[in-house]
Amino acid sequence: MAGPRAMARWCGRMKSRPGRNRPRPAARLELSGTASFVRGQRRDVNDDLYRVPPANLRLSAVWANDRLSMGAELFAAAAQKQVAASNGEDPSEAFATLGLFARYAFAAGLAVEAGVENLLDEAYAPHLAGRSRVGASDVAVGERLPGAGRGGWVRVTARF
Repeated sequence: MAGPRAMARWCGRMKSRPGRNRPRPAARLELSGTASFVRGQRRDVNDDLYRVPPANLRLSAVWANDRLSMGAELFAAAAQKQVAASNGEDPSEAFATLGLFARYAFAAGLAVEAGVENLLDEAYAPHLAGRSRVGASDVAVGERLPGAGRGGWVRVTARF
């Protein structure tokens, strides 16, 4: 079983209190989120505005210590049913994607980062995606373009 000093190295800085010491694992965890909702209606006719994004939510959790940080991000978009019929706009379906990322600092000013987007390879078509205009394509002419599939990335950062 790990002692209090080993736990402190793993969990973060210990705070001294009379009679007891406690590691603070949550001190290295950051939770954040953003929610967005837009509603638009035309005033000249009884119709919705064209190309209004659906309600969406972005949540992330990051754990970090001195050199290593890692996290996950969830992006979810609701179905958009309030569309501009007078412009021929089609409704869109809801979707959610999950991403993972990590960063390791080798030294001051030198780090490598990597991540995977759309980890579960969810097939989706964002409401504001364009339409296919190409005849020789996997996407039929006039259909909404699909969102990106699973993808990975790596970045090296050096500061001088």
